[in-house]
Amino acid sequence: MDNFHIQPIPLKEIYISVLKEKRVTNEDGWTRKVPVCHDVRPSGSLILDTAVCALHQTNNILLGYELAEKMGVSTTELSGAIHILTGLRLPEFIIHYRSIQAQEYLACTDLTPKEIARRCGFTHYNSFHKMFKRLTGMCVLPFRKKYRPANYRELYGW
Repeated sequence: MDNFHIQPIPLKEIYISVLKEKRVTNEDGWTRKVPVCHDVRPSGSLILDTAVCALHQTNNILLGYELAEKMGVSTTELSGAIHILTGLRLPEFIIHYRSIQAQEYLACTDLTPKEIARRCGFTHYNSFHKMFKRLTGMCVLPFRKKYRPANYRELYGW
């Protein structure tokens, strides 16, 4: 019998942007800002889609039991489903999601790092900074300097 293997769903494929609008240029060459869609990108799993939606809608979820409680399921059920679907344990899933969110804030806004930490669910900036460096290999400000374009205000609305 063949082993059944599920390909993990990458978080970047299901992440919901924090931006309100982005500048686009169409085929005719005109440029304007258009609203960013905040709909869930269906993963094929109601559990995963609901978890992503919950993380997008609130900035105070940082722990697995908080997410499970918000979804009305047990932490064990949620953790197992998330692990099967993404290959990440529940705490890793939440932290990786928040890291993607922080990267977008840093690259596209002028929010302070402390405000970004708060919006990503961290009550202490030092915890946020350690998490960010561990996951990206960079400190917060050098990341911003490297990835935020000079004209970010023209490109993004938040």
